[in-house]
Amino acid sequence: MPLTEALEDGRDKLNECRVAERVITEAYDKALTRATSASVSRRVLELRGDHARRLELLADRIDGRAAPMPSESELEAIVTRHEGGGEPLDEAATIALLEELEDQALAMYRHGLALRDPFARDFFARVLLPAQQRTQAMCRSLRVWSGRDVDEGVAKLERCLQEERSAADTYDLVLKGVAHVGIHNRLQEILASHARRADQLREALVELGGEPVAGSGIRGTIAMTVQTAAGFVGIRTALAALEAGEDRLLSLYTEGLGGPDARARKIMDDALLEERRTHQLCKTLREYVKAPG
Repeated sequence: MPLTEALEDGRDKLNECRVAERVITEAYDKALTRATSASVSRRVLELRGDHARRLELLADRIDGRAAPMPSESELEAIVTRHEGGGEPLDEAATIALLEELEDQALAMYRHGLALRDPFARDFFARVLLPAQQRTQAMCRSLRVWSGRDVDEGVAKLERCLQEERSAADTYDLVLKGVAHVGIHNRLQEILASHARRADQLREALVELGGEPVAGSGIRGTIAMTVQTAAGFVGIRTALAALEAGEDRLLSLYTEGLGGPDARARKIMDDALLEERRTHQLCKTLREYVKAPG
């Protein structure tokens, strides 16, 4: 196929995707009017935003060679046909429709990998397909969260807050028995990170209507291990106990990543980035003190 024909083929496919994204965006607009729980509404709005951004990316890529878009009435008719043309759907049926549209969009973007146009093919592979895969996965979680509300996010944040307070208190306990300046400074850095996260989680809980529980909830066995290690056995055992605590926190932040409502998830996503850093710092410290000499 000559290059000019390949490029034309690529533009046609991009135009097809642009129209499809506009239809999907309209479907999400209708879904917003049918959501019965705040958590589903927030997730639908987030997914709609993903498709709206993709629509803008496609328009920029086509760069003035865009095909005419359906009118508002035509869009309404297209979505209504997808719905079966009958009575308005309830929340569960709407979510099922959105999942079907997301599956169709994924297949459409996968077809883009077979284009002869190398530039469009690369755009599908690097940008459009990965973005759609993420959106499809998020849409599938809507069925799980239908009927739930912000309480799920509050419960998860409360657990994270307790663990962060526990971590901060445990590091403070260890620091009392550390004489090595370099190790002391690095442990102090990790302690400060956990303390900041605890403050951020507490503030977030208040904003979401939760009531942060006072106290750290330090785990008795770990606290005893750390105290004994710091005071009598040595820093190696103390660091091993600290790393076990970091493992537990990392697991807490990574389990059910698609779960809580959008605000709680954003807070935990930010905390997860920092937890990965402190987890690695603690692991590096433990390996350092284990090294001979």
